Amino acid sequence: MGMYTEINCAFSLKKDTPEDVINILEYMMGGANIPPKTPDHYLFRDDNRWPIMLSCDSYYFDGDQSSSVRYDDIGEQHYVTIRSNLKNYDGEIRAFINWITPYMDMLDGDFIGYSRYEEDEWPELIHYPNTFTDTSKLNPEKEKEIKMTSNEDRNIRDLLKGFQIVGAFTDTTYIWKGENVQRLTKCLLELIDRVETTEEKLKKLEKTND
Repeated sequence: MGMYTEINCAFSLKKDTPEDVINILEYMMGGANIPPKTPDHYLFRDDNRWPIMLSCDSYYFDGDQSSSVRYDDIGEQHYVTIRSNLKNYDGEIRAFINWITPYMDMLDGDFIGYSRYEEDEWPELIHYPNTFTDTSKLNPEKEKEIKMTSNEDRNIRDLLKGFQIVGAFTDTTYIWKGENVQRLTKCLLELIDRVETTEEKLKKLEKTND
């Protein structure tokens, strides 16, 4: 179980891409031995899914997982194709794109691919270099808006500290986007409802006692 995010992208690598980078890509796709040494990059933490992220699959997306890195004799460079979906809880997808971007043989603005959370209808587009665009902004009806009083505003802002969520703030309206936002939002709204219900019951008891 869990919530999955798919990544679909394709790009070519520079001709001078180090062999270690190729080996790491092949390992992440399930086709090579574990690298003896990993780069000094935040993607390669011991507590996330980087080793299997390019070979993960689930029943939440149509189509089969398929990732490969291929050397082309005519172009004399490697070509990477990725189709995978994973529990992107630690932002592995963005971290991966950040790590591999310096080795991409692409021009500014070139389309790389997209990622999409399983409960979202609109994908996040990926362009070179290391640029993510949330396409739900093109459809205002899909915006997730939560209107709150100033007190609730303050309380929830404190509660959200520590969560890596991208959002926009306008007056007392938050528009939150990112992994697990729907579940977090639902929990917060249920919590507010319970608090309001409890306060109403207390007021009724006070009136009854009077």
